[in-house]
Amino acid sequence: MVVCHCHRVNDRTIAEVAKRLGPSLDEVSRECGAGTDCGGCRAEIERLLGAVGRAASERSGSDEVPVGSVP
Repeated sequence: MVVCHCHRVNDRTIAEVAKRLGPSLDEVSRECGAGTDCGGCRAEIERLLGAVGRAASERSGSDEVPVGSVP
């Protein structure tokens, strides 16, 4: 599903970037451009990033340190 219409970025691309770089809106936006123009998709991007972070936390068995953060 297209999330950022301005830059034609879909949910899969956002998830792939977030898995690689961590669930940071700023990092994902810099990498793929999503959310950097009109900003109308930023809430949806943040929702997707939260889902990616939760899934990574469940896989690791710990929710103490979010993906992409430094302990």
